[in-house]
Amino acid sequence: MNFKPIMICLLGAASIAHAQNDAPEDVIKKIYRLSVDVFDRGIYGNKYDRNRHCELYKSFFSDELIYSEKPGGSCEIVSRSNNVRYPNTDIGERAYQPEMPTHHALGPVVGPDGEVAVPVVVGDDSRVLYFLKKIGGRYRIVNLVISTKWPRDPNSEDKSERCPFSFSLSPEHDSFQISMIPKDCQQGLWLP
Repeated sequence: MNFKPIMICLLGAASIAHAQNDAPEDVIKKIYRLSVDVFDRGIYGNKYDRNRHCELYKSFFSDELIYSEKPGGSCEIVSRSNNVRYPNTDIGERAYQPEMPTHHALGPVVGPDGEVAVPVVVGDDSRVLYFLKKIGGRYRIVNLVISTKWPRDPNSEDKSERCPFSFSLSPEHDSFQISMIPKDCQQGLWLP
């Protein structure tokens, strides 16, 4: 009797089940493990693959965060920054391979309805705050906040220095997302 096909089938099923049960911080770690070519540019095997790139984004982000400027165009993430993982790094053209800043996820914060915030420190001068919810049995990013200036200057007259936060989607009806921003920055902040 040959048990290899059954074992492979069981291992494959376990792998899928494990991916669907990832903790929120594991989802974020997976995003940062992907290369600039794959995550940001959609390059697979030296050529752009729109379908794979869009599917990759759909595996991490809610549908509301993914858009395409034209039918059949490339998939993008709603953000004021050109790079949702490394906000202060210009990834430039494909021939340009910048050295990515260091990053590390801080401990997750769980909201009252099960939504989870995972802050990521990126280099010395920026932060990304990912908000995740379970969608279809998996954690997906439903919003994010980018701070391109860190530490912030709470005494600055310039609001971009005092409150350097930019949401991808309006959190106006999400008290948990709003609560994660300093109180003095919560008013009028969420116009994407």
